[in-house]
Amino acid sequence: MEKVFKSKVDISFTILTTLPLLICLIIGFNQNELSSAITSIAVCLIALAFFVHLYFSTFYTIINNKLLVKSSFLLNYSIDIQSIKKIEKSDSWEKAPALSLDRLEIKYNEEPAVRYDFYDSVIISPENKEEFIEDLLKINPQIEVV
Repeated sequence: MEKVFKSKVDISFTILTTLPLLICLIIGFNQNELSSAITSIAVCLIALAFFVHLYFSTFYTIINNKLLVKSSFLLNYSIDIQSIKKIEKSDSWEKAPALSLDRLEIKYNEEPAVRYDFYDSVIISPENKEEFIEDLLKINPQIEVV
């Protein structure tokens, strides 16, 4: 079984990534020297191409007993679904392979200690969280969903 879940994309994430690029482009077009303008615009277009690539290459795949988390060439996790202990909602602004602030934190591997949380974890934002969680629970019904 293989199922792919795209990352949910917030309008706020889109604004936060494109607004600085638009400002950069405006500054580039207002340069007096042609070489400075070309350089500024080229840098902006490369950054824009990277963000577009990020939008299309951030996804989560359930295949067999693995959860693959991919975000461009930057992040590539393979998590054994049997090692997942807990899934909980997260509002963290922490850097993550997630294009939305409507996030889930997946905790896996080690048990938490008495006073500290020593799980490995990853924060993601699948478009259809309920279906995503249901599919994980089919493979590992022991996952605690908070």
